[in-house]
Amino acid sequence: MASTQGAMASTQGAMSCTVGAMSCTVGAMSCTEGAMSCTQGAMASTEGAMSCTQGAMSCTQGAMSCTVGAMSCTVGAMSCTQGAMSCTLGAMSCTVGAMSCTQGAMSCTQGAMSCTQGAMASTQGAMASTQGAMSCTQGAMSCTQGAMASTQGAMSCTQGAMSCTQGAMSCTQGAVHWGSMASTEGAMSCTQGAMSCTQGAMSCTVGAMSCTEGAMSCTEGAMSCTQGAMASTEGAMSCTQGAMSCTQGAMSCTEGAMSCTQGATASTEGATSCTEGAMSCTQGAMSCTQGAMSCTQGAMSCTQGAMASTVGAMSCTVGAMSCTVGAMSCTEGAMSCTQGAMASTEGAMSCTQGAMSCTQGATASTEGAMSCTVGAMSCTEGAMSCTEGATASTQGAMSCTQGAMASTEGAMSCTQGAMSCTQGAVQREL
Repeated sequence: MASTQGAMASTQGAMSCTVGAMSCTVGAMSCTEGAMSCTQGAMASTEGAMSCTQGAMSCTQGAMSCTVGAMSCTVGAMSCTQGAMSCTLGAMSCTVGAMSCTQGAMSCTQGAMSCTQGAMASTQGAMASTQGAMSCTQGAMSCTQGAMASTQGAMSCTQGAMSCTQGAMSCTQGAVHWGSMASTEGAMSCTQGAMSCTQGAMSCTVGAMSCTEGAMSCTEGAMSCTQGAMASTEGAMSCTQGAMSCTQGAMSCTEGAMSCTQGATASTEGATSCTEGAMSCTQGAMSCTQGAMSCTQGAMSCTQGAMASTVGAMSCTVGAMSCTVGAMSCTEGAMSCTQGAMASTEGAMSCTQGAMSCTQGATASTEGAMSCTVGAMSCTEGAMSCTEGATASTQGAMSCTQGAMASTEGAMSCTQGAMSCTQGAVQREL
């Protein structure tokens, strides 16, 4: 499976922007997974002992030390310092601004907000919620589900090996690097702007936000989240994990047999269908189409604007959007998705995993042999062929053509504008 759109082409298997030995060329960025080296702008990084430099930032993986601006962190016993914030992992204590947290019995205080994990109680302004071991807070909003924590606004989420932050936006799965972000999975460290994350016991800091995975506690602005039975509130939206029910604006959903209604969206798990604007998705073999964007899970490829991504270590970024397949977490604008029982919301749209198919606008999709049509776009999963505008692609030996670009899977060569690349030694012209 390969897709092309804008300045970028990707092909699953032996592809350009390849996952496995992985090589990518996007704009001025080139990276190769394995011994892994990346160059973008002022940033250079090498995986193994992993050292990278970007702007004021330097990282070394292994014992993992990072410095970005006033921030330094060391993984192992894990200590971080950023501005007024300091963290020590183990018993885990953090202080950021007026906030302090201690993991174990877990207690946090920030502004008017205090949380204690176990029976877990949280208070923010006039709002207090308690459920099982779980707590959520409205305003800057945070959600936790499974291993996943997400926060809308500056938006940060973590699921499995995956960590993303929207805004300055950084994403990591595998050793993939995108945009001006440097990140490494394993002891997992990433840095962009003022943000630093370390996976393992997982600690993240972005602006005033601090997260620790395990018993999972996050704080951003007035926001606090604790993983366990999870509850979250944003605007009119409240949801509870387990049997899970959600209400947001006109949207309500219930997990299990799961039904959702929001705006023009209706979805039901099992044969699940959902509709929003031009957007259609189907999970399982999963195919999505939104605007000019098309993606298919399995051999999975996604295309949107200058963005192309391929499953394996699979990470993709387009504008403020980041997706990671595997444990699968996506964020685009106000949208967040979590795979497993998977629920996603974007604008009026909601969809749910299972046999799930979604229909929206001119789009119709069905899991299995999977065919969908949206605008000028039609695709069929299996050998998978797609046609959109001047684009034609076929999975297997996979060939695609769009604008001046032609690519063929195998030795994979592609040309678009002044750009040409060949996988293997990968060549790039800009």
